[in-house]
Amino acid sequence: MPNLNGNLKDKSLNYPLLLTIAGSLLFLGFPIFTSPDFNWNFRFVGVGAFQQSFLSYLVALLFFFIHRYWLLPRYYFKHQYLLYALALLLSFLVCVVLPYFILDVDRPPMPFRRDAGPGPGPLIPTQGVFQFLFVVVCSHLMAANSRLRQVRQQKLETELSYLKAQINPHFLFNSLNSIYALVLKRSEDAPKAVVQLSNMMRYALDDNTHQYIALSKEFDFLEDYIALQSYRTPAELVFESSIIRPADNALLIAPMLLVSFVENAFKYGVNPESTGKISLSIRVTDEHMLDFSCSNKIVVEQSATSNSKIGLKNTLQRLESLYGSKYSLSITEDEDQYSVHLKLSLHD
Repeated sequence: MPNLNGNLKDKSLNYPLLLTIAGSLLFLGFPIFTSPDFNWNFRFVGVGAFQQSFLSYLVALLFFFIHRYWLLPRYYFKHQYLLYALALLLSFLVCVVLPYFILDVDRPPMPFRRDAGPGPGPLIPTQGVFQFLFVVVCSHLMAANSRLRQVRQQKLETELSYLKAQINPHFLFNSLNSIYALVLKRSEDAPKAVVQLSNMMRYALDDNTHQYIALSKEFDFLEDYIALQSYRTPAELVFESSIIRPADNALLIAPMLLVSFVENAFKYGVNPESTGKISLSIRVTDEHMLDFSCSNKIVVEQSATSNSKIGLKNTLQRLESLYGSKYSLSITEDEDQYSVHLKLSLHD
């Protein structure tokens, strides 16, 4: 399987908000830097023509936020098109006509006129019309893009919920099998195993409903799972484990993300008729990077349609959906060895 690498320390930014702020500043700066009277002394702000132009841009920007966050959700997306059209017509009159009535600017004389008086202003200012249309189109595009992102996010959450529903029963059935084996042997470890299963069920049913949980809870779950598996493994199995817990208890991880790899190691690395070996290492670097390694000697023939293969596929999908480029995964397999190495940028 190919490696999946990316920038593990990317920080998520609110790009739509930054884009809106930058666009607003650029929009308001347009009448300033394109003014024919522009100078760095900013004396042109007292010119009536500039004040009229800047006011029209300011009103257009105010209309953008009203249209984007109130008119579109309240009327357009609820299919109340008549009310939306009336609101748009009223907004057109306010945005296009009002600034030219608030500030009455003397216009230069019209050429070829005997009286050389100021020329009549246009009935509908062309600049205001273009501003209005530009704002309407831009806000429609941004609203459509936002709704598309919401639909994709809802689809992603639905897929993740489905994947979790596939994973949880599989782990619980394996754990029940381990406890059943202990009960048949009348082992003194049976009560302890029941408590460990109870902890696992609480984790799977409660904590697993959150998108991210404390890393310590994931470690607890892994340790309980390993303990349950160890009750039924043969004495010939060589199991090496090193789970180093970080000092920072605020680190978060997606729930039940690591256990599929450990489960796969037990499923294909344990055989009563052959000596197996499983090695597990988990640590967290100072940069809040999870370093997970798990390998096993293959002593059981693998099936392409086995439940563990399905669980592993689901885990890969969750990694890609939740972490994107913030993880790297390497899976190597030969005739008698299977190894997984995962690096993951933890949330804090």
